[in-house]
Amino acid sequence: AGPYVADSLITLEESTAVVSGEDETRRSGFNVFSYVMAGSLMIGLLFTSNIMLRDIVREKESGTMARILSSPTGTAQVVGGKLLAAYVLTILACLLLLLVGRLVFSMNLGGPGVLAVHIVATMLMTTGTMTFCFGIMKNERAADAVVSVLIIVMALLGGSMLPLDNMGPALQKIARISPVYWANTGFRAIFLEGAGIADIAFNILILCGVGLVTLVPGIYFLGRGIRKGGS
Repeated sequence: AGPYVADSLITLEESTAVVSGEDETRRSGFNVFSYVMAGSLMIGLLFTSNIMLRDIVREKESGTMARILSSPTGTAQVVGGKLLAAYVLTILACLLLLLVGRLVFSMNLGGPGVLAVHIVATMLMTTGTMTFCFGIMKNERAADAVVSVLIIVMALLGGSMLPLDNMGPALQKIARISPVYWANTGFRAIFLEGAGIADIAFNILILCGVGLVTLVPGIYFLGRGIRKGGS
């Protein structure tokens, strides 16, 4: 009977270990899609904003902007309308992706308040960055080449394409230069750790700061380019 008792004990211990592991995973609430979604979300949002604001350069080259400016519509109204549309549609795209993540992949989206604040700050960063880029671009061909590469570099350094933990210490420090890093780490803290506003306040400040620093001169450059194109 000895060998049978020993085998039963071994089997029991193995079963207990498996169950304990499952319980631990369930208690931790880790969802791999919550980790991946943050990076994928940022890439999608940057390219969405890119597509929306590229129309300004295209319309200036095609002469559409000149026809718009020949009407009572002023430059400020044109720029403001384009930026507002890009901002709102990017937020809607973000909410749609998060809704899919919640319904399809059972993601934990954290508290609605902190999520809303972080989304607003992130969209300000994406809109500001893309506004500045298209404001200094002379034509659509240059914009397509430069802005697309910039988005990929920002996403790569920011941890959207490669987990930050897999980067070396030097690259992890360099990653902080990319505003995408602060958006990604903020989203992951909300999704995976249930972070509140106080926990990611620095991320939000960085995103808002980058958004304002790029948005203000970007609006100026866009307006100047539109006036030249419409003259």
